[in-house]
Order: sequence, then structure tokens, then C-alpha cells
Amino acid sequence: MSARRDRSGRWRYRVVVRRHDGTKVRVSGTPSLNTKEEAKHAERAHVERVLRGEPSRKEAMTFGA
Repeated sequence: MSARRDRSGRWRYRVVVRRHDGTKVRVSGTPSLNTKEEAKHAERAHVERVLRGEPSRKEAMTFGA
């Protein structure tokens, strides 16, 4: 687990995940609660979403739509 504190005191996580097809994806973020345990939990959840192939962001609306 790569949970760490930044200079402002906020807990963050960042890790590189290798998918089943061999591609690598960098996963990073901040937890909703500012604790080390919550950062570890958020990291595990984010890695699981990447390995399952779920999209991490919603598609944004464009002016044409």
C-alpha cells in the first residue's frame, strides 16, 4: 500500500496497477476522510475498479449535445 501524507497534511495514495492484458495504469487519489486507513481502503477500491474494467470517469457533455 502506498498511502502517504502530502505537505498540507492530506492523506493520498498512488500506485501503478498492471491489468490482465499487460497494460499499466497509474491509480491515484485522496480519500473522503483524511485518515491513513481510509486512504488504504480507497486505494484498494480504486485498484479493484481498474482491474474489473469499470470506467473511472463519466463522459462529459459537449456543446454539440
